[in-house]
Amino acid sequence: MGKRLDCASVQRRASRLPRSASAADLILPLPADWVAAAAALLSLSHVTRSHSDVSLRTTLAETFLAAGESLIISEQVGWKPIGRFSLQSMPGAQPVEPSPHAVRGALIRSGRLLAIYPSAASEGQSLACFVARRQGHGPARQQRQFRQKLRSGQRFCSVGPLCWKELEQEGLAVNRAALAARRSNHRSWCRPEPWSRFCRALARDPQMAVWGCRVQGRLAAFLLLWEQNRTAHGLALQWDPRLAWAHPTHCLYDGVLHGLFAEGRVEAVVAGRQTIPPRPDLDRFKRHAGFSAEPCSVRVVAHPLLAPWLRGRRQAAVLRRLTRVWPGLADLEVLACACEQAVLP
Repeated sequence: MGKRLDCASVQRRASRLPRSASAADLILPLPADWVAAAAALLSLSHVTRSHSDVSLRTTLAETFLAAGESLIISEQVGWKPIGRFSLQSMPGAQPVEPSPHAVRGALIRSGRLLAIYPSAASEGQSLACFVARRQGHGPARQQRQFRQKLRSGQRFCSVGPLCWKELEQEGLAVNRAALAARRSNHRSWCRPEPWSRFCRALARDPQMAVWGCRVQGRLAAFLLLWEQNRTAHGLALQWDPRLAWAHPTHCLYDGVLHGLFAEGRVEAVVAGRQTIPPRPDLDRFKRHAGFSAEPCSVRVVAHPLLAPWLRGRRQAAVLRRLTRVWPGLADLEVLACACEQAVLP
């Protein structure tokens, strides 16, 4: 029987890996002991917070930890699992500047393969961040078909802030409907006890808010928001597909922008950024709703065990060729981005 691998031995192996590899090496089988080391890392499914982490300047990551969400906090950056094998800083459109050591540490502790975060530096993948600003906001920024659906939905919909008790009591049904229709991957939000814990934790954070859309009195959609520096970040949108005929998401986005800007408390509302791989239908909806696509730079960093193999434009081309042949492998696009960024100066 082979020698058992623990976290310390895996990290020692990672430190001995070569710093570079050829394109041919990428498509050859990895040595058996490296495969075992990678498997040991991927088996570390728990996500914890180190006692040595410095205190946060903001409460968002701590709030989500208290709410029972899987999260890592490192050097004032909160990381959440996203997709099949990535970590993403939160909120996903706010630039952060973690040290390379912090990024590597978050990947090793989580067992995830990639870390994704927006950066103020120019290096990285050029994507769009969707922002609506108070100055100049109005119906003219909305696309014509969006306005038509909005007028249709407003006959049945009412939009406004929700209290957290309302969300706790009525949001469960929305979450279950969204998950059943494969419009959400928040499985824990569909169970009463975790959902109650989540809502009560968010209620204790004064920077959190929730807006909802009701269709003939029934909660059809809600949007979680986090406010900082006069900017509201949309964190999660949940909606019931059975009530799509009333266009609750159209009414909700319009009502949130109109309401927040009328209050004068925020100057901008951010509805996230483009994803990797892209989702053109979602990006188009946000533009039609009145959000502008502002440029942002996103860094993609590979796990230390994989970094020597995910390096170079040729490897990126191989991965993208696979996604064209098998569309079900579209998530490999994020690995291709890591290959391209590994050769940046």
